[in-house]
Amino acid sequence: MFSVPSIFGESELLYAFFIPVLFMQALALAFIPSMLNSGAPAKEVGRALYCYGMLAVGILLMTVSGVPALYSIIANVNPGATVYLGLLLVFAIGGLTFMVYEHASWSLDEASSAVPHALYFYTIKFIGALMVIASVLWLASTLLAANLYGTLPAMDFWQTPIIFMIYGILISACTSWTPPTKKSFQKSPMIRPPTAPVHPLNKANTMIATRQKGQFVAKKNK
Repeated sequence: MFSVPSIFGESELLYAFFIPVLFMQALALAFIPSMLNSGAPAKEVGRALYCYGMLAVGILLMTVSGVPALYSIIANVNPGATVYLGLLLVFAIGGLTFMVYEHASWSLDEASSAVPHALYFYTIKFIGALMVIASVLWLASTLLAANLYGTLPAMDFWQTPIIFMIYGILISACTSWTPPTKKSFQKSPMIRPPTAPVHPLNKANTMIATRQKGQFVAKKNK
């Protein structure tokens, strides 16, 4: 009996089912705090989540291509012209994706993009700080272990942690709290810190207090 061979095993089918479900669940959880912000329609919130998600994809593509290329330069390893061309192609696609959706993020309204921007901003900042701390601990533990056992570390022990440290410092620098200016570079979503969303109840209380204060001033003037 003829049977069509399947390219998916049981584990692949399991991942193919659960990954979209987890992605939709994370997207729904991101929608909840965004919709609590007054003046944030669901369509614009989804557009903001999509925009910042694609920015993260662009950063990921540039990372998986830039880090191996930097390691080959520092370690003086020649992977070949074909590998370099592939890494360059991936980096170019990631950079183009990042630039396109960074430009699109400028048109997002503040109410809809507050929570997606905060998630994006602090995730990148956390990853950068974690990479710097892990690199320092890596170098320190290697040197301490060599001193403890009376052995010399490998000559290239510093290469990988230094690469991750440089990359972590670069990410942390891109997410620094720089005062906003009129320059277009300062409009980048990685540069400007996110603004906290205003709860509808707090906004309503503020409007009522302002209205009561205006009525009190009007009566006092009479």
